Amino acid sequence: SFEFRFEEYGKSFVFTSDCEFNIDEIDKIDSYKEFFENADVCVFDTQYTFEESINKVDWGHSSASIAIDIAAMFNIKRLILFHHEPDYNDNKLDAVLSNAKLYLGMNPSRRGKLAIDIACEGMEIEI
Repeated sequence: SFEFRFEEYGKSFVFTSDCEFNIDEIDKIDSYKEFFENADVCVFDTQYTFEESINKVDWGHSSASIAIDIAAMFNIKRLILFHHEPDYNDNKLDAVLSNAKLYLGMNPSRRGKLAIDIACEGMEIEI
């Protein structure tokens, strides 16, 4: 897996790819507190849907729902979903983003505090 955190001018950017997080392993997630905490932007490997992640344990990727849970735990401000399943088309990616926003809406403490986007080719991110 690859994880990077960059900080400059009081802003922080976190990038994590080929990583698998599981809410059942809360101790493992807690060990990443310093890495994730208060990131302005986090680009997160969300290759699978929640359902797919259950069937693909130990395949090295996460889902949008776990990314949102981690963002909520560590006060991340903007979450960008990336490393999409290669077989997904644009309609499926739109559904992934829509479902992620629905999941976020189920967590009242995060509504209005976390922005979610989906990565696309040529995307530029201003922090």
